[in-house]
Amino acid sequence: MLGLVLPRATSAIWTPSAGTGCLQSNPAGAVSSLPNFTRRSYDGKARTAIREWHGKATAKGLFFGVVMRGGCWTCGERLSPNEVAGVCPACRWSWPLIDGSAGKVMVQERLGWDFVVAGVRVREGLGTEEVLHRMKYGGFPKVALSLGRWLAERHPSPPKQCVLVPVPIHWRRRWKRGFNQTEALAEGLAQSWGLEVRRDLLTRVRHGASLTGASREGRLAALRSTFVAHGHGLRVVLVDDVCTTGATASVCREALETSGHVVEGGAWVGLA
Repeated sequence: MLGLVLPRATSAIWTPSAGTGCLQSNPAGAVSSLPNFTRRSYDGKARTAIREWHGKATAKGLFFGVVMRGGCWTCGERLSPNEVAGVCPACRWSWPLIDGSAGKVMVQERLGWDFVVAGVRVREGLGTEEVLHRMKYGGFPKVALSLGRWLAERHPSPPKQCVLVPVPIHWRRRWKRGFNQTEALAEGLAQSWGLEVRRDLLTRVRHGASLTGASREGRLAALRSTFVAHGHGLRVVLVDDVCTTGATASVCREALETSGHVVEGGAWVGLA
């Protein structure tokens, strides 16, 4: 009965039009054809609110139009058992992977850390930007959980004495989204690596505007005094969704090490 109600993967779903405010038809599997409000020059909280609304609207439309039928988020084809975050193997072949030394070198240029786990470059049109956008704003924690498992399977585990610390978001943003995507990502890593996730070691105490598009200096200035660490004496691996300039990771590391922890490195799904 459900299959009779839901549209086919190639049929149209209705989404707000970017230019007119009216409704327009989009193929359910073509995420790139949906209006991308995040590319407009919106500022601060307005830009964040628009991005979150757009992510949820896109994700929900595709979920009911494609995923409920067992289809790939990207192309709409029926998924195989080895899908990752709702994306079939054929669509994942276009992901610009940065496993091994490539990702490590890029992160070391920004942070100088020894232990580095990185999955893909974030690029529009190759599927990775859409996947990470859906993980962060779409309201589906299982996407982040799946990406965490996928990332752990492609990289060796950090030392067993380490704990995973997801970069926290402010409680207001968590209340709005319903979850913290980095916590779900850390859970996926922990399940495969056999490590503990410690959400209690780091707290975000300041709520600010989105830093998308800001320079490293701008991010560092905005993030000072944003995070507070708790406890001491643990070996920590930070977990975040995307590393852009490395400013967030640097500020988190400073807070943790001031509290008496040792930050061994970090894990990110994407590098911008």
